[in-house]
Amino acid sequence: MRRSYSGFERDVVAISLDDDEVGDRGLFYHGLGDLPPIPEPRWRQWLKIFLFITLWWVSAIVIIMSIKLTVSDNCIFPYPFAFTSFTQPTTGFVAWMVSITVLPAMYPKSIPSPSLSRSELGLLFAIGVIQGFEIGLTNAALKYLSVADRTLISSTNVFFMMATAWMWGLERLGCLRLLSAFFMILGGVVQAFGYQTAGQQTQLTGCLMQVVSMALGCQRWAFVQHVMKRLSSDTALGQLSKVELLAYTLPVTGLVCFVVAA
Repeated sequence: MRRSYSGFERDVVAISLDDDEVGDRGLFYHGLGDLPPIPEPRWRQWLKIFLFITLWWVSAIVIIMSIKLTVSDNCIFPYPFAFTSFTQPTTGFVAWMVSITVLPAMYPKSIPSPSLSRSELGLLFAIGVIQGFEIGLTNAALKYLSVADRTLISSTNVFFMMATAWMWGLERLGCLRLLSAFFMILGGVVQAFGYQTAGQQTQLTGCLMQVVSMALGCQRWAFVQHVMKRLSSDTALGQLSKVELLAYTLPVTGLVCFVVAA
């Protein structure tokens, strides 16, 4: 029904409650604007998660194969750190464009975000430096390892990630998670069977690069999670979205790779 209250109108819903629900039978009015939104069906949420994961994996496979065909010996550009110094700032520029065009339209802010302090800029710079060595070593490892060898080594990354999260106090390390990590590592081992590998010395160099890259990646991930979850939402860094975080850190990542490549 439609009611008028002191010059403004609002929709109300008459709700009749039984005695066992409120003690006394009565008529209650509640504004339609205060009603909670209808929750999204669970199957639709799982479908979105599946589509996003599939899109991420397909993109990762295409990127890995493209990098392998680019930085390997006798290929287009066999300089992995220099290659990374070009790609990361470009990705950062795309992230910055998204942060100033798409995000304000999708998630408008009523109050402007505060400016980053020097300590917060230092944290972002540290994340970018770690990420620079991490991605640079990953691309450099592709120069010495086959895709199968890299898949075998990278399959252990999930265990390193879980152990790092446990040591940082971010997540618990239960039996089910250890079991799932075992099967993921086993899948990487099985996938690597039947492929010819490079020479022993070359393979060892690539393995060391990939392991160090995974260790740096786990620490960077834990550091980012620690910063983003523990900071107050009143701070500038606490209000940064993941896209805005990339816009700040990826140029530093490219600079680090450029210095190492030089």
